[in-house]
Amino acid sequence: MMSGLVVAGVNAEQTLPYYAVLSAVAVHLTHQIYTLHINKPEDCWKKFVSNRNLGLLLFLGIVVGNLWKERRETLLQNEDTLR
Repeated sequence: MMSGLVVAGVNAEQTLPYYAVLSAVAVHLTHQIYTLHINKPEDCWKKFVSNRNLGLLLFLGIVVGNLWKERRETLLQNEDTLR
């Protein structure tokens, strides 16, 4: 999953905020895997529900990454215009 998100980010020319969020997602998922008690339904449910917040965080990383990219492109165009 993580490698797919990295490849998608590279193809979409994402910026630092996206990859920072992606790192947090990787840490969160790794923590979930190592602390999962598979025979405790309450623990499984708790981890499943926390993935909703994880999806929201990833979405915000995509949005902020795109805004950052647009701002950078605008600044570069303005710099070229001044030359």
